[in-house]
Amino acid sequence: MQSNKRDIFIEEIISFLFKIDKNLLLNKINNKDKDEFFKYLEKQLFSLNEIKELVSSFNYDKLEMLNIIYDLIKLYFDKESMVYRKTADLYNFASENNFEWPNKKACLDKIEEELSELKSALLKNDKNNIKEEIGDVLFTLNNFAHLNKLDITECLDLANKKFEERFNKLKKHAKNENINLRSVSSKVKEKLWEKAKKDLQSS
Repeated sequence: MQSNKRDIFIEEIISFLFKIDKNLLLNKINNKDKDEFFKYLEKQLFSLNEIKELVSSFNYDKLEMLNIIYDLIKLYFDKESMVYRKTADLYNFASENNFEWPNKKACLDKIEEELSELKSALLKNDKNNIKEEIGDVLFTLNNFAHLNKLDITECLDLANKKFEERFNKLKKHAKNENINLRSVSSKVKEKLWEKAKKDLQSS
């Protein structure tokens, strides 16, 4: 593939990425190995008219194209991971300079302190301060994860999956009981949520 055509292809794919369902592709990347994801790309992405027209003008190697698209998608969706990596780098930089938490309890106490400051910001309804305090909470939680040799993104991914399972179960209960979630009280929703939790715990 000529370099200028490769650049055009990359630019067109980036433009296309802004139009597609980000969550769907991200789930595919997270839940499948690379070969399985390539099969998905061939079936879904390469069947679209925009992509067909684009690649038909190139002499290309399909595996090379798939690798380019795969890497672009990972880069495009990896902004959050980049932010967390920077937090990890800052944590490591501070530790290398002997500026670190004396123990896990001290870090946990700091999380509680940051949560208290967030509550104060919420009471004042100060949006800039709220944003700042949420950042402080997340930053300190990330530090706490590192102290426990855990990846914060893996912790968040676990929470996402747990919520998704519970909420899907909740929706099934609501459907079976003919409950409209848009019109019922918070109390009813809470009961459905607890029922969903119990179902999953017992399964």
